[in-house]
Amino acid sequence: MVKNNDSFKFSKKDLLKIRSLNAKLKQEETRIKIFADELTKNLNTLKTNKKIDDFNFKRCLSVFTSNKACNKRHGFKEDGDPIYEESYFSLFSDNKDDTFYNDNWNELPPEHPLGNEYFCYSMHCILFHAHELSWQDVLAIDSVWIDLKIDYQFTIDL
Repeated sequence: MVKNNDSFKFSKKDLLKIRSLNAKLKQEETRIKIFADELTKNLNTLKTNKKIDDFNFKRCLSVFTSNKACNKRHGFKEDGDPIYEESYFSLFSDNKDDTFYNDNWNELPPEHPLGNEYFCYSMHCILFHAHELSWQDVLAIDSVWIDLKIDYQFTIDL
């Protein structure tokens, strides 16, 4: 979970920024899922036609900021390095059913200012997997990249 900072007081602007980030992440999850499902169908056709032997998806979620103080807190001397990466990001594989995309991934207690918000999985990763981030860091986020890479596998049996 985001570094425990019980003394952090959320302004209305802070809450709106986090809600906006969550909404944008959810929108991208939906867009990428449609793309990944279509891509999986095409890759399975390539397997069936023996063009490839198998394939793997590699997924990564990276969080960036241009906030110099935030980058300094994370030991970065120049812009361009992510302040957080989730390299075991588990969305967009063919074994995820729709509930994975539709569930509420919020683990905050109801009394928290964001406790009753619906969080998508990407937001969950940023808030609950990125132990090194503080609320100040989350509020400094400028962009999030979701990388979806494919390894095409060719097998040679001896």
